[in-house]
Amino acid sequence: MKKYFRYLKLTLKYFKITCIQELAFRFSFFTGIIGSFVFVILNWAIVYFLMQKVTIGRWTEKEMIVLLGCFYIVYYAFFLLFWRGFIKIPRNIRDGVFDYFLMKPIDLQFSSTIMGGGIHNFFALCFGFFVLIFGINNLGIQVSLLQIVSGGFCLILALLNFYSLMLILISLNFKYGFMLKVMNELNQHLNKISKNK
Repeated sequence: MKKYFRYLKLTLKYFKITCIQELAFRFSFFTGIIGSFVFVILNWAIVYFLMQKVTIGRWTEKEMIVLLGCFYIVYYAFFLLFWRGFIKIPRNIRDGVFDYFLMKPIDLQFSSTIMGGGIHNFFALCFGFFVLIFGINNLGIQVSLLQIVSGGFCLILALLNFYSLMLILISLNFKYGFMLKVMNELNQHLNKISKNK
């Protein structure tokens, strides 16, 4: 249990450092908040428009709002915790930065992927909780404590599933993307040799 508290403490420190870096560049900070807000509003508008035109199974508009709130929570929790780390993984492997991560006394996978997003992702995550609560109230459902705990557990499992899929995709991108780059360079080199002959 002590190990998990240590990881939680490290996650909070990473978030604090990211927030300090974001606030140092205020224009970038405000554009990030505006971009997240626009993305959230566009998603809401698309769902509203689709529900007016088509029916998706037996889903009602109110149920789709609850689903949209769950999507915001999982999506922006992933961005808040892991996105910058995932973007940097192929470059870190290629440039040898992983040697630095191997020297740290914490798990390699954790230390290389935990570098997440900033304050704008946190605000969007909070908005996701607002949309979820609004959708549940709109449905008129009474929610028990057990349902809240099990729903939260399901959202955490969805986040871990998303994390696993992204880790697989990034790993394959590094392996096959780098190999494709090498093959293209080799092919160009062979074409130059054949033209010189």
